[in-house]
Amino acid sequence: MELTSYASPKMEMDNTQTVEDLVAFFIVAGYVLLALGATLILGAIAWCFMYARSSFEGTLEQVKGGGWKFRIGCN
Repeated sequence: MELTSYASPKMEMDNTQTVEDLVAFFIVAGYVLLALGATLILGAIAWCFMYARSSFEGTLEQVKGGGWKFRIGCN
């Protein structure tokens, strides 16, 4: 009986730190804010049609000196 030698597989270990991709975080955060805004607008539209029995109105104005004014409501 002849013995054969066995060479075990070698595993390479890399100690470099993993860099997280922050672009994915900003994309997800942007979609969450977009979804919250859409929910707010759709809720206001539904409320105007069901309870106020009138149409929905939304305005976006630029304020003098910088900034924006956003108003939503029922007519």
